[in-house]
Amino acid sequence: MKTEHRTLKNFKLEPRTKTSEFLTLEIRKSLDSWLLILDSKIKNTMDLLKKIWCKVKPIFLNRYLFVLIVFGVFFTFFDNHNLINRWRTANNIRILERDIAHYRNEIETNLEKMRELQSCDTNLERFAREQFLMRRPNEDIFLINE
Repeated sequence: MKTEHRTLKNFKLEPRTKTSEFLTLEIRKSLDSWLLILDSKIKNTMDLLKKIWCKVKPIFLNRYLFVLIVFGVFFTFFDNHNLINRWRTANNIRILERDIAHYRNEIETNLEKMRELQSCDTNLERFAREQFLMRRPNEDIFLINE
């Protein structure tokens, strides 16, 4: 068995037709035009970025501003008492103060009810009948669900 080595002689190329050549030329032209447009847009944006950098560069190279930015970032994110933890703590304090006010109002209403119940036995009996469905001997209770 004879092995064939792949060489250019072994490949058969089909002849190009005029339509395939025309298509490849059109594709190349369209690609070239797109690349030129893209290249011009990239150059425009790079020129704009260079102009901006020339104006901003002295500000960023100012050492006092640099130190101020570093301390600001440090105190905002990395310190034990950073601003994020302070905001969360303040928010929790607001929520807890709201809960305290709610429970104080509830305590006041419960104290008023307790004083009313302790004032006379008829109020206590009415409360026991309504809340705990208590009854006297030989008395029937009819419950109506609405």
